[in-house]
Amino acid sequence: MKKIILSLSMAASMFASTNLFVTSDQNTLKIDGAEVYFGSPATLIKDRKASKIVKFEGFIDAAHPDVLFATKNYKLPLVRSKNIVKNGEKGSIELELSSSNLTNDQAMAWEDSGDIFYDKCTKCHGTHAPKEFDMLSWEGLYGSMKDRAQPTDNQEMQILRYLYAHSNDGILDEK
Repeated sequence: MKKIILSLSMAASMFASTNLFVTSDQNTLKIDGAEVYFGSPATLIKDRKASKIVKFEGFIDAAHPDVLFATKNYKLPLVRSKNIVKNGEKGSIELELSSSNLTNDQAMAWEDSGDIFYDKCTKCHGTHAPKEFDMLSWEGLYGSMKDRAQPTDNQEMQILRYLYAHSNDGILDEK
């Protein structure tokens, strides 16, 4: 019986969708009329040599119907597009991305934003682990200290995305 269960579980893992993360030198990757935010998790649909078709799933805010968010609190955008397929409060979109803009290494996808966070946010004090607070708390804490850190607009977006994604109510584990 144990062998059967083990075999079934191995077979299921072989056919399970692969989790990928968007990488980009910019905060967003523009493709097929969509803006895909760096670090956004996606599920592999079809693997081609130079590209992959991936699916992004998340939540839709009525105030921003063209944005797919990672969580119900609408703090962490994944994709902005008029082609999001809506299903109540949830939505999804399939896009073809260059293989060079995808990785299965979560740490690599978020490395630059993590470096900026630790560089900017340790000038005056030791840093807190992102998991210490939830997204809303990080928004307030960051807002009260950003004048001292003096990030550019680009860096600010990277820092907030990093904090939201790795917060205790975020979508990623600290690695």
